[in-house]
Amino acid sequence: MTLSSGIEFTTGLTDLINGIVAFIPIFYLLRKRPLSRKNRFWLITLSLFVAVCFIGVMIHLFEYPHEIKLWVRGSLYPFVSLMLSYFVLSIRYEADKGKNFELFSKAHIGFTLFLSVLLIIVNYFYTSVTYRIFSAFCLVNMIYIIITLCKALKKDRRFIWYALAVFVFIVGNILQLIRSIYFRIGSLEINNNGVYHFTTLIFLLLMFKGIRQSNQEE
Repeated sequence: MTLSSGIEFTTGLTDLINGIVAFIPIFYLLRKRPLSRKNRFWLITLSLFVAVCFIGVMIHLFEYPHEIKLWVRGSLYPFVSLMLSYFVLSIRYEADKGKNFELFSKAHIGFTLFLSVLLIIVNYFYTSVTYRIFSAFCLVNMIYIIITLCKALKKDRRFIWYALAVFVFIVGNILQLIRSIYFRIGSLEINNNGVYHFTTLIFLLLMFKGIRQSNQEE
């Protein structure tokens, strides 16, 4: 195993930075005693975010045999799916103050776990199909989050921080699709993935602002 270079090195480095910065809101939540159910959902979401970042580090920052990298890339799908699922639950729990939540949360997590196993299996045989299934899952969840936040914003303006975080996240995903993005900062080469990771960092900080404000108003 050796360090990568060029664009892959920068992409892995930005993943590493995001993973390290995510420990700030994690430590903030861990200091909250007793840990409320709302904060437990956020803690799981952020922990999965860290896991996703460090899988990204393994994918981009190091060079190793293709067969191993295929399995590492495959592990990214279930972790991102679970992270998104818990993000949905965190937003839903805050927006509805825990009302009508139990059945929804069990069904959502149950389906995500089933999908995660399916993605791991399908990815080994049909990589392109895996991405389509995963993209559809992400799209449906993001639409649900947007609808939930729009309703919540009518009642409570503090949800603006979560809404801004989601907006930045969507912009980042759009920019990631523009493969022509490429520039240098000193010796670092940055492409669409590096830009996406930068917007993800902004998303993380905006989300943290929302979490802090939510806890201060309790």
